[in-house]
Parts: sequence; structure tokens; C-alpha cells
Amino acid sequence: MSMRIDVVPPCLSKADALLAVVSALPSGFDALVVDNGSTDGTDRILADRSGQLLYARAGNAVLAALLRYRGAPVHDVAPIRVADRGRLLDLNITDRAFGYPLELLLRAVQAGWRIHEIDVPYRARAGGKSKVSASVRGTLRAARDMTKVACR
Repeated sequence: MSMRIDVVPPCLSKADALLAVVSALPSGFDALVVDNGSTDGTDRILADRSGQLLYARAGNAVLAALLRYRGAPVHDVAPIRVADRGRLLDLNITDRAFGYPLELLLRAVQAGWRIHEIDVPYRARAGGKSKVSASVRGTLRAARDMTKVACR
């Protein structure tokens, strides 16, 4: 029996980047695109197929240090995580904004999960702009949301 791995890329008006991301997925990985109300045709990208290095490095380093302090052996608050869906739902993550990645990792540590980090190369963004590092407002919102999670 082969295992299918679902990948859920964040897709709010990312039509120009989505095709490159989905095309780069290895065999056995399926994209589950949640459109989030995009206005640029993001929802049509997969219908037509079968089935920036703008990176907040300083903030990422601080968050990774906080996670290591709390028991997560990570060096990056990576954009992708792989986990069993049922166990992931059992973590009862409540943040639905920029604090989600931090809360997920903190709750996984608290639940005794084994966390394994795999280095992957960063590439230039295939299109679109980051909602976090491409704007002062996005950076401040992410800092606010992650601070709330970290202080719980």
C-alpha cells in the first residue's frame, strides 16, 4: 500500500506562484489548495492541471531559539510540516493567523511528538508578495500574533 501525502500550500491570491509550487511536488504528494477567497484565479490553477527571498531571517532566528528553549529541535520555523491529520487536529490549535506555525510546534512539543527537521533550500519566490516580510503591516501583525502565542 502506498502512502499519499497531502500538501496544503497557503493560497490567498497566489495564482502566479501556485503552478510552480505544485509542479515541484515529488511523486506521491498531492496539493490540497484552499483558495481562501482569492480574486486572481488561484482556484483555476489546479483545474487546468490533473488533479522572493523576502524572508524575515531575524524574526525566524528568534522564534527558532524560543522553540529550542521549549524543547523543539528546530532551526527554522519552516513553511511546511508533515503530520498525521488526526494527531494534528488533536493538538487543538486555536490561532488562525500568523501565530499558527509557532503554536503548532509548541503544542507538538507539549504533546511529546518527535520532531525531525529537514533542511531544504530556499528559492526565490515564484510570484506574488509575502504577506509578512513584504510589508511593515504584515511584519507587525506576525510579530503581534506570534508574541500572543509565545506568552500563553
